[in-house]
Amino acid sequence: MAPLNKVLLLLTLLFLAVDAKYKNKKDKKNSVFHKIPKFPKFPVPIIGGDQKVVVDGGNNAIAKPDFETNNLGHWELINKQSGVSAMQINLMPNNKMLVYDATVYRTSRLPYPKGMPCVQWVDDNLKQSKEDCFAHSMEYDIETNQVRALTVKTDPWCSCGGLTPDGTLVVAGGFADGGKASRYYGGQPDCQDCDWREYPNKLQEPRWYATQAILANGEYIV
Repeated sequence: MAPLNKVLLLLTLLFLAVDAKYKNKKDKKNSVFHKIPKFPKFPVPIIGGDQKVVVDGGNNAIAKPDFETNNLGHWELINKQSGVSAMQINLMPNNKMLVYDATVYRTSRLPYPKGMPCVQWVDDNLKQSKEDCFAHSMEYDIETNQVRALTVKTDPWCSCGGLTPDGTLVVAGGFADGGKASRYYGGQPDCQDCDWREYPNKLQEPRWYATQAILANGEYIV
């Protein structure tokens, strides 16, 4: 056999061996990995942008018209003075709004009504005992448009909270004396005159700007 023929035969055998090895590897790879569908080419079409409505038994198709409404909506001022700034606001199961704000300023536009005791606190700068006679939390009745002053003693500024399955609002953490506090509101069968139930040192560590998430068993993680 001529030397040239030997070289060609050797190259042909080598090519066949490499090709067989590649095909075997490719088949093995396909048996392990799932095929990934191809992504649409850009620009991606808007879903529903070319949606058609079939009419006349399917003989014709017309473009679906845009949704139209004559109701433009509007804001309605129903109470010019809530008294307490809504740092946080929650809709309770009894269809009443619960509002609470920071206590650090010791003033609001909702003074405690006659007979409701003021909150005792100590001014660390002046080293004096003082009274806070302003509400920093209130309950708003949507049906009657009435506001009821509530008492929150530990500062809930930047606290977290959420409703439990039984309708109790649980609020954790806050600022300064409220950093380790745990607060509860509602949950009782008759909550006409209920108020905050506070536990100033319930948490082991202070929580400020915390996040509170409910778990599957109804408990919270903070």
